[in-house]
Amino acid sequence: MKGRRLTPKARKGLLLALGATLVLVVCSILAQLPPLSKADSLGAPDKNVASGNCFCHTNTVTGKEHDPAVAILVPDLPDEVGTSTSTDFTVSFDYAQATSSWRYGFGMTIGSVDGRSLAGASLSSPFGTASQNNTHLTHNEPLTNKTIRATLTAPTASQTIKLTIIGNVVNNDGSEKGDHWNYAVKYITILKNRMIFINATVRNRGGVDASNVNVSLYINGELMNMTNIATIAAGKSQNITFDWDATKSKAGEYKVEIDLDTNNTVLVLNQGSTKLTKTIVLEDINNTGGAQFDWTTAVYWILGLIIVALVVGLAYKYYG
Repeated sequence: MKGRRLTPKARKGLLLALGATLVLVVCSILAQLPPLSKADSLGAPDKNVASGNCFCHTNTVTGKEHDPAVAILVPDLPDEVGTSTSTDFTVSFDYAQATSSWRYGFGMTIGSVDGRSLAGASLSSPFGTASQNNTHLTHNEPLTNKTIRATLTAPTASQTIKLTIIGNVVNNDGSEKGDHWNYAVKYITILKNRMIFINATVRNRGGVDASNVNVSLYINGELMNMTNIATIAAGKSQNITFDWDATKSKAGEYKVEIDLDTNNTVLVLNQGSTKLTKTIVLEDINNTGGAQFDWTTAVYWILGLIIVALVVGLAYKYYG
């Protein structure tokens, strides 16, 4: 059956309805997107972060900006840490002309350089307040402390994260002088935790008990671990397990050796000698494969497009 044709007024109404539907769909999709990072608002406006420092007020006596700016000592954090591990660190702020009455404020934030999920990541400190998702840490009321203690907990996904620390110092005497901002950045590679357990059996083939038996684990000739067995009765055996934290080890072949104390010549490992040697291969488990794909947002986009297509199709069929 042939569809009815719309009057110009009806066509205009239909277009308005389609436009309103499209707006609702777009708003629904945007509502599902994560909020933009507020890293630059944690104590300094964009211009301060971009320029590296800012002299917010001039000296009322000289009319010139104070110099130097507040200095931030980059925290002594390792370049690589395992997923979900927690690391304590300190951040020091300093300003050469500051007195004991001047106060220090700060903001910290972590973000993913690779666009990966920061699930499990957090910043905490007795001096600051964490954001709802724990990736931002601020203290709005200036502190007299020049050194801030904090804890960084790594995310559960391997990636590279960026720790940004924003610091300021104010003279707190009511005049417009001595307020300074600066920031520092630390990049940290997050590696998937890899703990390897190596088992061996020590047998006493002698006729007397063996005591104070030392067993050592070597990886590529480097001593990694050692254990002591108090006593192994004559004719008996003892199982041992070494743990090797290979989180920071690169992919490739590794020579694993377990050595017995050479003084206990009657003792043997399960290969029948005082030395057990194996070669193991570590695979690359830290390839992030690019940014994490957001399936939830993609589904909302697809549903929105389907709804718009259905509305347009029905309108064309019955009123075209």
